[in-house]
Amino acid sequence: PRRLAAGRGLRQEPGPARFRPAHRLQRGRHGQPGRPEPAETQPGPAGRPAARRRDVSLLAAAFGKSQGQPGFDPRTDFNEDDTVNLADLNLLKPNLGRRGDLLLGATVASAAEPDLRGLGDLEGLREATGPVSLRLAPSSALAAVGQVIALDVIADAGTQPVDTVELYLDYDPALLQAVDASGAPVTTVQPGTAFPAVLLNRVDPAWGQLDFVASSAGGTAASGQFVIARLRFKVLAAGRTAVRFSFSDWRSTDVVYQGQSVLGEISAAEIAARGAHVRYLPVVVVR
Repeated sequence: PRRLAAGRGLRQEPGPARFRPAHRLQRGRHGQPGRPEPAETQPGPAGRPAARRRDVSLLAAAFGKSQGQPGFDPRTDFNEDDTVNLADLNLLKPNLGRRGDLLLGATVASAAEPDLRGLGDLEGLREATGPVSLRLAPSSALAAVGQVIALDVIADAGTQPVDTVELYLDYDPALLQAVDASGAPVTTVQPGTAFPAVLLNRVDPAWGQLDFVASSAGGTAASGQFVIARLRFKVLAAGRTAVRFSFSDWRSTDVVYQGQSVLGEISAAEIAARGAHVRYLPVVVVR
């Protein structure tokens, strides 16, 4: 039997499953039903595929197009209704940042799988070949314990259009805590205004990981200099630390246009945290 999505649940219908040659239907883990595989997957651990940032970019390029129109890409028509629209974006969205088969009905919460490697390993080795640079500003900061500092993730794209950004950042949760402007702990970051569709926005405070994916789907590709997101951290203890872009096998930062990476140089941020100052005031005794 084949299983088809019906509202929030699933129903079974007799007969063989039918799908277009552009898709490859795949069964999910733990016996859950699969859905057509997106335009690009990359084998993860144990050979399991994962949704990749270029899937989002290809969908952004074809967004709003229907069968027969220039720019329509059947690989991104995940529900096979002959139109690439918000429904297809919503099918791809919960599979971003997860490892394993692409699941129908997956949730962002179920996607989290911590990477146990150190920050140095997560940066990895990469070649800076694209015209777009990513940086954290300021690149260095001196702060006292208890102070909140703000870091902007800035893209310098020049004339190069960008339709998708996928940010994976790592920080030391023993020294830094992700917070809002008032200093309260948060599990998301503040998006910029360059991309109307935010597909993934989560902070894992236990592992010190920040994942953010945004796209121009439904809007216009960004160019020039623009802020992708604003991060805020409260300093928890004295020491030196860094906020770095991750380039691990499944948490790999990238900037993409029409399915092709355009990322070049990247710059992390270093934070020096000093102990809280104690100010002693003179005591005046009046007799």
